Amino acid sequence: MTSAYSIATLLYLVLLAAYFWSFRQLYHIIDDEHPEWLSYKGEPSIFFQSTPRMFDPNVSLRVMRVAFTRRAKLLASPAAGRHVVAVRTLFVCCLILLGLATYASSISR
Repeated sequence: MTSAYSIATLLYLVLLAAYFWSFRQLYHIIDDEHPEWLSYKGEPSIFFQSTPRMFDPNVSLRVMRVAFTRRAKLLASPAAGRHVVAVRTLFVCCLILLGLATYASSISR
């Protein structure tokens, strides 16, 4: 089971990197076309003041909301559809692989 854990963990890390790349691309597309979708009231917490805006949890949840709702069809960029599908698919795959890696880790002991 150790090899299953290693494979699941390695595959998870690769898919997670692909997910973050697609998420970053989608964030920039949304920020260029509809910045009002990413705005929210209030200031970011003290932990996120020195980080880029896309790492603020409120903004990240708004990007995910666009990716999983019908607003994604309103984006004019031709690459937006590809990144929306990638974010949707990779998010679910990463959750499944994280569960499998955790399960394989608990069995291997």
